[in-house]
Amino acid sequence: MKENRFLFYTILINMVSNIIVFVPHILFNGLFDGALMSILISVVIGMTLLVLGTQSLAQFPGESLPEVMERYLPRWFRVIFLSYISSFWYVAGVIVLLAFSTIMTRYLSPETGQFTILFFLSLTVLLVVPLKSSRLLNGLEILFVINIPLIAIILLKSVLEKNTDWEDVYDVCTHLVHLPTLTMIAAASYIFTGYTNLVIFNKETAIKLKKRHYLILGGLGFATLMTSFFIPIGRLGEFSVNRYTFPWIPTSDSISMQYFVIERMMIPFLLVYLMVALVQAVMHWHIGYHLILSLFRQQRKWQNYAVLAAFTLGVGVLQKILDNEYILFEFATYWLIARLFSEIGLVALLIYLAKRRRRHEQQI
Repeated sequence: MKENRFLFYTILINMVSNIIVFVPHILFNGLFDGALMSILISVVIGMTLLVLGTQSLAQFPGESLPEVMERYLPRWFRVIFLSYISSFWYVAGVIVLLAFSTIMTRYLSPETGQFTILFFLSLTVLLVVPLKSSRLLNGLEILFVINIPLIAIILLKSVLEKNTDWEDVYDVCTHLVHLPTLTMIAAASYIFTGYTNLVIFNKETAIKLKKRHYLILGGLGFATLMTSFFIPIGRLGEFSVNRYTFPWIPTSDSISMQYFVIERMMIPFLLVYLMVALVQAVMHWHIGYHLILSLFRQQRKWQNYAVLAAFTLGVGVLQKILDNEYILFEFATYWLIARLFSEIGLVALLIYLAKRRRRHEQQI
């Protein structure tokens, strides 16, 4: 039975996972130069794409994007387009794995080399990627139910901490009228991108979203952006927060837990987000994996192994190229910009396919 709740899980897990990676740091780099305005505009853009994308996919219940494209578009276009967008999902997973291997090497296990940590993270992800989409979504639900309450507790604790400096937050708010930038809009709008996973998961989910559902998703996205943006400012200071590549790590370390076994929140925070990151990487690679396999006319086992081997090789190559966090950050920034325009192109294609379907039904 197809479940509408899986759609919410894919969107929400994408929202919370981006708190810890590069999105906050990109926004903090423009703290006084349009970050707030960029966030507000990104909510409008992100929700517009989400509404248009989900409503278009709802016209094809039980079908994935490759199946729909096969019915309405020539093969040469399908091969080019699916190859292109599958690379975006793959690179998204690599960015998550590289970022978390960097974080784990620095904060959890400095004695272990980053390549070793990256190898075991990638191996864990690769073992799960070939699973059926239905099983993957069921596993996502379990991890979602476990982790989201813990993340909510951490965020709530950070807001209620007495040492949070709300004057710094207020001072940043006075810079609302500054012009936004494309980089910050692309970064902030990424939290709404989880719906694009429906290009494969549409076979396992039911898109039955009403106006109130979109309002809830828009409110949650806006709240996530505001939380991930303002809490580090209040904890670290408006003039210090942009010095950290991963500002939420020192932010969590500044939160104390009285009457608890662990005094600082950093370790629980990292462990929770490690699970979230692995889920996110699995989802990215699962989508990319199935998009690539859809290019083959006949499905054979060697093709599955070849794609997984290419994924493994690609991680090693990108790790050598993006060999420090500054290069990785710059690469992720350009990727986010390209992702925004590619997502607009994807939604435009979905709208076109939905119109083709309605026109075809009218002719029948």
